[in-house]
Amino acid sequence: MVLPNGYHVRFGPTEWDDSNNDDYVYPRTTTVSGVCHDNPEESNESEWVWKPCPENANINFDDLWYAVNGGGGGTWGVVTSLYLLLHDYDQPEAINHGIDQILACELPSEHRDAFEKEWWNFYIEFLFDPTALGVTKEESNKCAAGPHLATSSFIFCYGEGSSTAYTSAWTRYINSRSEALADAGIPDSDINLVAECSGNVIIQKDYADFIIIKEGPLKGKAVDIPSPSYTSTSETDINLIVPAKYILENRDAAREMILT
Repeated sequence: MVLPNGYHVRFGPTEWDDSNNDDYVYPRTTTVSGVCHDNPEESNESEWVWKPCPENANINFDDLWYAVNGGGGGTWGVVTSLYLLLHDYDQPEAINHGIDQILACELPSEHRDAFEKEWWNFYIEFLFDPTALGVTKEESNKCAAGPHLATSSFIFCYGEGSSTAYTSAWTRYINSRSEALADAGIPDSDINLVAECSGNVIIQKDYADFIIIKEGPLKGKAVDIPSPSYTSTSETDINLIVPAKYILENRDAAREMILT
């Protein structure tokens, strides 16, 4: 049995009075003892080790025995099975795409502001008005921002080929904006460069593969997100539910809200 405090225990009567006495039909339990699973990380049951439970575990085996035999007036129960409702498996595909990645495609830095505004406008439309980009709502809903959009440019999509909707839409969007960008003084060569710079797609088996350390002394362990800190890493954060209609109608204000 696994207790709410996390200890895996086994227990039962270790002393009892025989039923030879006319007052009892069955032997009467007088002492209940138990032990704790000492190596729970071992998956091979034949190699499990059972030892006396730590004193600070505060496990009363007499009370447990009383409860599993029906005592306690219905205030105690044993979970014998449970069901987990899971999503169907969808391959995760992360797209590393943002203004820094666009600049890395050898875009001149003097065009940063113009294309940063285009990226935000595209991003908002892809998530909240995808049909304006020729993207279905189903394709859009397969993708979402990373946990820290203001400081991270990762977009996570789920389903084989799901990232293609994003990367293809980006190319179409920039091409559709080519005339306006040219009027703003941006050369066609840079517009074409940005249109093809649709992000680096990283495909993994599951989300865990993105955060598992691959080498070094911590190989096989997961990265802490956020990183450990002596002070709060979220003391200046706030969770807001903002209507999609507001974001679409106030794009500059929404961008400032996210960045600040």
